[in-house]
Amino acid sequence: MGVHWIDTSIVSLRLGREQAGDRRARQPTSITLEHGDILVVNSTSYLDILYLMARWTPVFTRVYGDRVEVLSFWQAIRQCAEATPPTTAAAATRTNTLTLEELARKVKAQRRGPIIVQPEATTSNGRALLRFAPIFRHFDPALVGVSVRIATFRYPYHYFCPTFSFGNQWRHFFILCCQYHTPMTVKYLAPSKCPTTTPSSMSTSLSADKQHGDDDPLGEEIAVLMGQMSRLRRMQLSVHDKYEFLQFYEQRNDGRVRRR
Repeated sequence: MGVHWIDTSIVSLRLGREQAGDRRARQPTSITLEHGDILVVNSTSYLDILYLMARWTPVFTRVYGDRVEVLSFWQAIRQCAEATPPTTAAAATRTNTLTLEELARKVKAQRRGPIIVQPEATTSNGRALLRFAPIFRHFDPALVGVSVRIATFRYPYHYFCPTFSFGNQWRHFFILCCQYHTPMTVKYLAPSKCPTTTPSSMSTSLSADKQHGDDDPLGEEIAVLMGQMSRLRRMQLSVHDKYEFLQFYEQRNDGRVRRR
């Protein structure tokens, strides 16, 4: 797949004036995740899943509104090319969905590793963040006794996009496997800067960047931090908007939509 080197770093958002020496002294050199901890990531490519599996051996999930479904490694790969959007209504027809709190308690008790949450509920092009599903609306990590960590993936490609959007998934996967060089960047937010549901000094400073997150304040704070730590532009488009656009695009290419 052309990934010869993964540029991994731990970043800390600087607030106000700070001495460079003090900043380096406080900068962590590694990230640790305990059983049941939540690792929130943006969703971009199959490479995300491969990296996360090799690095953390986690519990993968799929977001359905404010509920999640546990996925196997193969199902997590396949969902990168899912043709239908996950909705809250769809979650009602599935018997194996849980709230994030229920899943965190279960995984922590069973010692199954960290939990991967992709709140966009679909893949993006790695240059922007789609609007988050309200998955953190009723979740209090302090109450469950777990931590929330944030990581972002970016692929500064020039010729071939590692994100699958439409068409034949197998063809896209085959071309990706034939790439000579695929640059990959992974950034983790320093644990001291990761959010909780309690007010923090960062919450006030970031309030100017918040966008309609009153119903899910924790999710909104995560979205703000994720956008700032990797310079990802936040969009108001949701997973449903993406699928509607792809349906229109495919219909237009098939000749079923005529130009006016």
